[in-house]
Amino acid sequence: MWFLPIFILFSFNVFSVTVDDNCATIDHLRTDSKMGRFWKTPRNQDGMGWCYAFPAADLVSEVINAPASAAYMSYKYNETAKWDFSWIWRYTGVPESALEIEEGGFTRDAVKNIQNAGACLESALPSESQHTIYAHSALKQAMQDLIELRKIIENKKLKRREFIDCVECRKKIQSQAGLQNFFPNLKAEELYDVIQANSASSINSMIHSLSEKFCMASRKPFPSHRKVQIHRRGLNSDDTTFALIDRLLKQKKPVAFSTPLALIDNTRPGQHAMTIIARQKRGGQCKYLVRNSWGRGCSYYPVKEVFDDCVADQGAVWVTKERLNLFMEDVTYVD
Repeated sequence: MWFLPIFILFSFNVFSVTVDDNCATIDHLRTDSKMGRFWKTPRNQDGMGWCYAFPAADLVSEVINAPASAAYMSYKYNETAKWDFSWIWRYTGVPESALEIEEGGFTRDAVKNIQNAGACLESALPSESQHTIYAHSALKQAMQDLIELRKIIENKKLKRREFIDCVECRKKIQSQAGLQNFFPNLKAEELYDVIQANSASSINSMIHSLSEKFCMASRKPFPSHRKVQIHRRGLNSDDTTFALIDRLLKQKKPVAFSTPLALIDNTRPGQHAMTIIARQKRGGQCKYLVRNSWGRGCSYYPVKEVFDDCVADQGAVWVTKERLNLFMEDVTYVD
């Protein structure tokens, strides 16, 4: 009869969520004088499974009061990943014919990984392709370019000056289809130094080294008094969960959460991570504004109640408290 306590707990949770306050509007983030535009700007992870990095960047952006790079959150996360299974996003691009991106991660760990090193700004290391909407393809091309440039240096035994003057190399560096999508204004001498320092390393190491170089001048410290926390829902009542979310929103703090994809797309399996940034009563229902990373538009949301209250130009959707209660697994925040 092991399932009985779970059933009782689940039943309690379903009913407890109906008891709430008057759901007064909380929308401090989007109306903030400095960061309001950031919270209303859609993000697009394209086909890459680094959804966890975008809520992590949201949490960090509030802490440093500036847009943080989701790409850096992912690169830094994978630098310290120790275990080896398909939920880790690491580059295994050797040999060239076997370029593969293994993906996934955890929002809390991504935030914790930059607490000592500091955050990188989005302006220094863009999280989306600059010249094409297909970030996944662009990143694979960037990886391929790095492999080929390293091979050119090795085969031709190029010195730093020779690499800088290499026409073939310069074309690859300046190609808008690859490296410059993610590393704008990349200089040949910088790339040469990174490749030489990682001559026997993985592509992941080179990507990480490049990200560190690009972020160096713009790095923002993570205040030591701010701590990343996780609220697991297993034995916590829904009143406790939503009281926590409401308190954080009132303090102008975003709330990251993990959920099955069925919350917003009931046609696909898998897990997803997003950010809650506002609360409002809409059509007689208490709803929370969920900031996603699927770009503009509403066509990605086959769930009718989600599609019907989608904020297309902001890449966000209003989700009922009841639906969040049904699917939300844990809450991550910085207090």
